Amino acid sequence: MSPWPTGSPTGPDPKTPSGRYRPTGTRRSNAGLLLGHLHRYGPRSRTDLVAETGLSKASVTSLVGDLVARDLLVECDVTHTGHSGRPSRPVDISGRWVEGIGIEITERTATGFAINLSGDLVAERSAPFAPAEGEDIDRAPGDVAQAIARVASDLLDAALDRGHVVAGLCLAVPAHLCRRAQPIRSPGWGPEVMAVLEQLTTTRCGPGVDVRADRSADLAAVAERRLGPQGEAATLVTIDGGAAVGGGVVLDGGAARGATGLVADVGHLVVAADGERCWCGGRGCWETVVGVEAIVRQCCPDLAGNPLTLRSPAVIAEVARRARIGDAFALEGLERVGRWVGIGLASIVATLNPHAVVLDGSFRLLGPWLLDHAMAAFAAHAGGPALDDCIVTTSSLDGTAPRRGAAMRAVAHVVDDPESILEAASSVCNGRAAGSSQR
Repeated sequence: MSPWPTGSPTGPDPKTPSGRYRPTGTRRSNAGLLLGHLHRYGPRSRTDLVAETGLSKASVTSLVGDLVARDLLVECDVTHTGHSGRPSRPVDISGRWVEGIGIEITERTATGFAINLSGDLVAERSAPFAPAEGEDIDRAPGDVAQAIARVASDLLDAALDRGHVVAGLCLAVPAHLCRRAQPIRSPGWGPEVMAVLEQLTTTRCGPGVDVRADRSADLAAVAERRLGPQGEAATLVTIDGGAAVGGGVVLDGGAARGATGLVADVGHLVVAADGERCWCGGRGCWETVVGVEAIVRQCCPDLAGNPLTLRSPAVIAEVARRARIGDAFALEGLERVGRWVGIGLASIVATLNPHAVVLDGSFRLLGPWLLDHAMAAFAAHAGGPALDDCIVTTSSLDGTAPRRGAAMRAVAHVVDDPESILEAASSVCNGRAAGSSQR
């Protein structure tokens, strides 16, 4: 059994796509419908909302007035359409007093973002951790839990100091900690970390804060769909080139998960039937030819023998440095890796037929020397409409997509059910006095 809670990497949440709350009652569900429409499509006039949601004019007028009064919506500047009559006044999501916290675990750091309901970045914190020599992060649960706790505590306290309500906290979990093919080697890892987060949120904010975990790659896809330049793509694939190569999929506008929550585990796409053995037990996996270890082996063989070096964020920076100064060995290695990236992309695009593929991690950082070779191989192996209709690009979110997506997931249930945050606000008010005595 997976150590992660329901609605995390093991599979879809059985209650709602984006949170554990399900609206009950017509007015409550209509408020979620209206807020969700604005969240997806941006500012709309009341007339637009009537036409696009199917709600009656009276319902829209009443709901908008209520949500504006509660500072979950805000009146925007008047829009002049050029037609006669009274100009329309759009409304948009506000929620400046509602925050969601997303924390991402990398090989050496826990980094957290706090955003408000509008998606604005409110605060950022990070804390390093250092597993002992030879240890992976899943073998050092105490160190990781402490780093996550420091980040969460700082962001929770800062939100309360601003007088804001924390709607939820979401942890972005690296792909290799979620795979059924090789279960988490330290069974206490997931429960220990989640127990720490639940205790912190209850102590600081009282009960009712939504605490969950999800795959980093899935959360990155959420962020790219909402914030990236390919946001109009109804079907989008993100691929993170790291020590573990993972992917996330937005299918027809919604996050896709698969039967066990591991859709787009693209690192284990077989690209060479007689290739080298992968840590997953398979042979010829894409990760064996495009993962960080493969990149370092191809480009900087003098660094390839040290497992600590391979886990360091600086190792890809060193590959980029050598490529930048024209190191022939590094450039030849990136050409080979780029070809394998393109071959894998051809299979992914042929299978999923996305409008866009967004590359992140090492693929983004090494894009200037790798992407042209990847696209040449992609063109050679992908035929027909798949090639013509798909945009392949690198992420514009500067490596922050997983934690941005986690923070967005942390407030998503408020969009589904605005009433839930008002209930949570009451719990927070009751819990602050008790929490302040324990801070």
